[in-house]
Amino acid sequence: MRIHGFFDPEFDEPCVKVNVLMRGLGKMENIKFMIDTGSKDIIIFEGDATRRAEIDIDSLTEKESLEGAGGPFDGYTVRDVLLTFSTINGQQHNEPFDKIYIVKQSNDGHNEYVEDERLAMPGLLGRNFLHKYLMIYSRKDDTLIITDEKGLLTDKI
Repeated sequence: MRIHGFFDPEFDEPCVKVNVLMRGLGKMENIKFMIDTGSKDIIIFEGDATRRAEIDIDSLTEKESLEGAGGPFDGYTVRDVLLTFSTINGQQHNEPFDKIYIVKQSNDGHNEYVEDERLAMPGLLGRNFLHKYLMIYSRKDDTLIITDEKGLLTDKI
């Protein structure tokens, strides 16, 4: 299995497009995720949640405190999620997750106010997905591949 990513021209960050089925909410949407080795979890930000998937974040009741580079923030838990990736050979690769998080980026008394253009920030594909696979990343060669293939990197550093 090989998932081909790309470097987002707006953020100049490595990204993949993912079909996200949120069974618990009865929602499905294609969402762009930024590869983030600093994030422990998979996170969808407010812009994709409200504008693309039409989720009423205020109706979500299960909240967890998460930790990020900017300090603590609230994540709204979404349970029973299936991520579907398109592979290089045209197949589908499915990854089920017990939970992912939706994060509000606007001023709610806890998070710092964020400008409208930040609402377009892609989601974060964190280590709970990335640690399962090998990632081949070269900005110089414009290459981003996530794979489960063994033996691609046979030389130990």
